[in-house]
Amino acid sequence: TEDKELYTIGYKEVNQFQANPPGLYSTPTKLQWNEGETFPIAISCGYYHGAIIDSSGCLWTFGSKSQFRTGTNTTALTMVEEVGSISYSSSGGNHSMIKNSEDEIWVWGSSDKRQLGEQRGFPTPER
Repeated sequence: TEDKELYTIGYKEVNQFQANPPGLYSTPTKLQWNEGETFPIAISCGYYHGAIIDSSGCLWTFGSKSQFRTGTNTTALTMVEEVGSISYSSSGGNHSMIKNSEDEIWVWGSSDKRQLGEQRGFPTPER
């Protein structure tokens, strides 16, 4: 929003909306963002997970860690530090891809149908 807030909508089962309880959200629900001077500038959503790029270029993931969706070992909103400053993020069903400021492509998640080029899981981001 103009106030640098991020809202989500839909079905929440596994921490997609942070502190809110599980259930169906038919009206926009504000995502809690308490990272000081930064604010969300881009988001990509997959199946039970999401990725946020903040105003300083940091990548944050949240949601289900099943099938390595978040690229971290947690469901909480977590900064993915090893990927550098992010310029683009895209999330699929059970996987995500990002491009950093050095034009490197990083991937993580399920690749059971070779979505990420190999038929294996990527538990953490890989180039």
